[in-house]
Amino acid sequence: MPFIAMLVTACAQQGVPHAGMHVQRLGLQAGHCSDDPPWDTKKVKARVEEFRTTFYRLRKARDTLSDDAYGAEVVAFLGRLRNTWERAIEEYLFNEVIQRFGYGVKTLSLKTVDVAATDYAIIEAGMGVCSAWVHDPSQGLSSPPPTPQQLAEMVNDLVHWTQSVCARRKGANMTAIRPIETGMGA
Repeated sequence: MPFIAMLVTACAQQGVPHAGMHVQRLGLQAGHCSDDPPWDTKKVKARVEEFRTTFYRLRKARDTLSDDAYGAEVVAFLGRLRNTWERAIEEYLFNEVIQRFGYGVKTLSLKTVDVAATDYAIIEAGMGVCSAWVHDPSQGLSSPPPTPQQLAEMVNDLVHWTQSVCARRKGANMTAIRPIETGMGA
């Protein structure tokens, strides 16, 4: 991943267009190529699009999945959502001033960094609800996993927070994200 990040940065600095391929194992067969980048390299907006797709799939499949199968899907979903909160902190709250695998600190971007008093509480709540499911729960306190609707609402909490950060930063070059539409017609 650090090498990929270096290549992307070098291409951007030189104005060279680039396209990535994701090569991975598919079952026991190595060498499966995809234009879709690995999850770890995706920006928040692309991750939300994936959550949207997963929400629609889970909403359709919920009635046919066993409790264990659905629970495993929920844990995977919320693990990725928790990771996306972390990425959103880097990307939105800190305006990519500091990036993992980055070469330095973008000090000129500091002028657009502002942390509102409410940011910590929103982030803590969003990450906390995910952590409650990702970590092994107490047997005596187990409850049914969140419904697909509740999962979408958790993603939308993240989306609404990123929108609020963007709204505070007039003129900042940040990508707006659409929430997941949860109506049955969507």
